[in-house]
Amino acid sequence: MTRTNLELSEKEIKYLSIGIASGSGIGIISGAIVNNVQLFFSLGSVLGIIGAVAYSYYLRYKK
Repeated sequence: MTRTNLELSEKEIKYLSIGIASGSGIGIISGAIVNNVQLFFSLGSVLGIIGAVAYSYYLRYKK
């Protein structure tokens, strides 16, 4: 079984960092409203990572 690494370009790393930051921010704000900041912070971060990686793959295969 071979392992492949997730290789990201500089542009994709930028999208990933923006996804993490925006997901965390949205999670903190929505967690403060619902009164469960830790859960929504984690959820927002994970969704930001998944969204950023999906967007990077979309841009990669769009070419």
